[in-house]
Amino acid sequence: MKKKIIVRSAVAISIIVVAVLTLTNMFTKGVITGKLYRVDNVYEEIWNMVNSEKNGTQTILTTSIEGSGVDYDFGCFVHVNIPVNDEYSVVLSFYQDELCIWLFEKNSKNHDSVCYVYNYQTNTLYGNQEESHLINKFTSLYYSWVGNDGKFNSENQGDYTFAFAEYPLSHR
Repeated sequence: MKKKIIVRSAVAISIIVVAVLTLTNMFTKGVITGKLYRVDNVYEEIWNMVNSEKNGTQTILTTSIEGSGVDYDFGCFVHVNIPVNDEYSVVLSFYQDELCIWLFEKNSKNHDSVCYVYNYQTNTLYGNQEESHLINKFTSLYYSWVGNDGKFNSENQGDYTFAFAEYPLSHR
């Protein structure tokens, strides 16, 4: 009788552990929440903030600059729009399980834009311009908004690789 209880308890615990690991994607990204659990760099930190905004929780992304907001179409998340200054607007969204960071030049007649795509599985940031452009126009501002509440700063952006890609959305 005692052995049956021990075996059943062990099976039940194993099922619970497997369910938790499955739902959290081995503690990398939650299947239900979309949250990244092991944040290795600033882009994963931003990912979690965009995810929070997607789920209705405001973060510094929409509270730091007046005019920032989240766009939904028919109740589905589209993107976070941040008018960072008179020259640029930043749009953060998800595309095929990757974080997209668009920099739109406001006063450009050609509607020039720069795209960066972060893939959390490979820890790679793809961009069609140098990373310094993203840092100057967005990431440096992000650090000032987050202050000491963030895990990363301009001297320590975390572990990732930058790769130039003419078409970042189709980097594969």
